[in-house]
Amino acid sequence: ERQGVLDKAEKLLEQANLPLRAAEALMFYVGVVLASTVVGLLFQRSLLGGLVLGVIGALAPPAVLNFLAKRRRKRFMMQLPDTLTLLAGTLRAGYSFMQGVEATSREVEEPMGAELRRIITEAQLGRPLEEAMDASAERMGSADFQWAVIAVRIQREVGGNLAELLITVAETMTARQRL
Repeated sequence: ERQGVLDKAEKLLEQANLPLRAAEALMFYVGVVLASTVVGLLFQRSLLGGLVLGVIGALAPPAVLNFLAKRRRKRFMMQLPDTLTLLAGTLRAGYSFMQGVEATSREVEEPMGAELRRIITEAQLGRPLEEAMDASAERMGSADFQWAVIAVRIQREVGGNLAELLITVAETMTARQRL
């Protein structure tokens, strides 16, 4: 805990969207390492075979977790411009920002839909909407979503046409992806 292992594990589990707590995941990890070592010892009938499978068992779970997190983050980033455009459309249709986020969350696929629903839930529980969006951007490791949140925050303080702002941000993201 002092070295932040549980915090890092929890962050990675959230990014991979695995419904485990960090302590549960670490217990699973230790179990996989021990089981793979024992299987190696039993089937290879040598210490070297046990160690090799133990090392594989030690490296595989973090690699799988990183793979799942990166795949989810990539999907999130690919959906972001379209989601912002859809959200801008809800604002133009007369929805409030919160209603627009809720309507958009029902229309988009995972992982964007799950993240938007989590933002809505946190906001309904009393967390400021921009703060919930910031947490989502940090959780997903998305600088682009962070820029969108900053744009929303500035627009809410200063005023202006949020729908046009979101479309501009989405177009910028799309153009950058093309480059």
